[in-house]
Amino acid sequence: MRKKISLFFIAIYNIHLFLAHFFSVKHLLKSLFDPWKNTVETPQQDSSMQSWFDAKFFNAISRGLGAVLRGSVLLAFVVTSALYLLLLPVATLAFLLILPILQLESLIPP
Repeated sequence: MRKKISLFFIAIYNIHLFLAHFFSVKHLLKSLFDPWKNTVETPQQDSSMQSWFDAKFFNAISRGLGAVLRGSVLLAFVVTSALYLLLLPVATLAFLLILPILQLESLIPP
């Protein structure tokens, strides 16, 4: 019985780690304001002021889009983790209620 309880709590911990790796939280936080798909534009050396502003504006839009999309994935991680934490007591209670039945089932010879 101790082994089943131990495996249950190891599974809970593994699911928590899986969610963080699935959503790549560490990488998303490091690259939150990076340009989307590394799409950047460099102004020409001998270009006008207009092309310089166009390049800066495009790069700002690309970084903003990257921040919005990465932020939405981080928000999905937060919502998923919150649902996991809200349902965790229900799953634990269900496991603890089923555990005696599983123990009795293991005592019955095949």
